[in-house]
Amino acid sequence: MLTAEADVEQRVKGLRAGADDDIVKPFHPLELIARIKALLARSGGGQQKKAAEKATLGQLACFYPAKGGVGTTTIAINTAIALATRLKRKTALLDANLQFGDMRVFLDMSLNSSSIVNAISEPALDDELLKKLLVSHHGGMELLLAPPNPESADIVVERQRTDPGSLSNILSLLRRSHDYTLVDMPKTIDDFNLQLFDEADVIFVVMTADLSCLKNVRLVLEVMESLGYERSKIQLVLNRSNAYTGINVDNAESALGRKIDYQIINEYRGAISALNSGEPFMASRPDGPLGQSVSKFARDVDAIFAEEAVPVRA
Repeated sequence: MLTAEADVEQRVKGLRAGADDDIVKPFHPLELIARIKALLARSGGGQQKKAAEKATLGQLACFYPAKGGVGTTTIAINTAIALATRLKRKTALLDANLQFGDMRVFLDMSLNSSSIVNAISEPALDDELLKKLLVSHHGGMELLLAPPNPESADIVVERQRTDPGSLSNILSLLRRSHDYTLVDMPKTIDDFNLQLFDEADVIFVVMTADLSCLKNVRLVLEVMESLGYERSKIQLVLNRSNAYTGINVDNAESALGRKIDYQIINEYRGAISALNSGEPFMASRPDGPLGQSVSKFARDVDAIFAEEAVPVRA
């Protein structure tokens, strides 16, 4: 019952007449929404919907590049498609490269599409509102895109700095509604990325077998150790594993003092052609050598985390 009458007697009359709740005008829209949701929860109006919703695995995986140009975004995008189409996992992809995110270009998305700016700026972000901000891709995954321009990145950074819970809320909502949330990250290490590292279940460090990259991987591993992360949380992904660089897998593992966990083959021509067309190779040529390699990576990851994960109720 919406009323302009603040008089107690009039409000009691309304409740006796059958109103479940009342609110006096003027009121804030957020209060009205909260009261409606509370009524639905008490009356069981949402129980049928909740019963129909599946529990999700709720896994959060960061893809972090040991250096620029190692193919992190390509791997993240195509792994998301493989999880969604081949393994039928509900998958979200978050572009956390706030200043220069490439997913709009790689996936041929409009500059007008909603982004993380809209999500993190919303003080009452919930499942329903986030669902409206996610952009669906025909590859089967849902996207939360990076800001459309570099200056908008400051909005996200400032909001996360003043209210770290805003980013946590986005990640929590994505976990609840998806089996996998994949985060494509830039190579910088700042407060925003550190929070992503903290909240992730696994951090995939993407690398190539060249000297400068191996040097960076060693530094990254040292930083991760200093942050107190368990060794198992950091997984090494060797991209372009069959490319001739003069350093083979055994040499790389010896230099790093640890095993490389996953390998993805090199097929530069197919990868660059997919990038330039705006159509990921897992959507256009999923059965090609590169598509098969990424599919294997996705299956291996799913086999581990599906077994270990405790489902999160949507």
